[in-house]
Amino acid sequence: MSRALGLVETYGLVAAIEAADAGLKAADVELLNYDIVKGGLITVKFWGEVAAVQTSVDVAAVNAQKVGKLLAAHVITGLADELTEMVRSSNRRDSRASCEGMSGNGTAGAKTSPDASQAKTRKDASGTKTRKHTSGAKTRQDDKSFTAEELEKLTVIQLRKLARTLPKLAIYGRQISKAGKQQLIVEILRVYSVPPGGEE
Repeated sequence: MSRALGLVETYGLVAAIEAADAGLKAADVELLNYDIVKGGLITVKFWGEVAAVQTSVDVAAVNAQKVGKLLAAHVITGLADELTEMVRSSNRRDSRASCEGMSGNGTAGAKTSPDASQAKTRKDASGTKTRKHTSGAKTRQDDKSFTAEELEKLTVIQLRKLARTLPKLAIYGRQISKAGKQQLIVEILRVYSVPPGGEE
């Protein structure tokens, strides 16, 4: 009986969970574990007989594409004995470590997007968010106010970086990534505009 390792790589947790669920329901396979890589990349690993793993990976890939982004799907058959032993022995420990690594408190519901990791770096020791730098704009530690003229001088990329450092904005995450220059300026000024008669 030949065994195989099936790999399904997705962008985001929702697609990975959907892939794992669909793959396990499609055939008699074992879910070894999943690996979380920075940037929201998650690889789900299946183990079992070659035909069952191939079926699981195919179904998992189709279902992952329905709810998110599928990056790769692959089945490795006839694994070297050393690799088989390594994959089988490390699966339980890695699953627990991956789950605990998803958030600081060990809960599986935490964000895994790049914006979530950036938010962690913006928290100081007391847990309050602080602005460390603004990529092209003047750094202000205490005074977070901007003028329209100041913001107009920045590029869209600089405005997006700045917006990610401002905790009170109504837009966040992908909304910032998709926002144009004018929308970013309006959103920043809505909360951080210089008060009338105020100077920097």
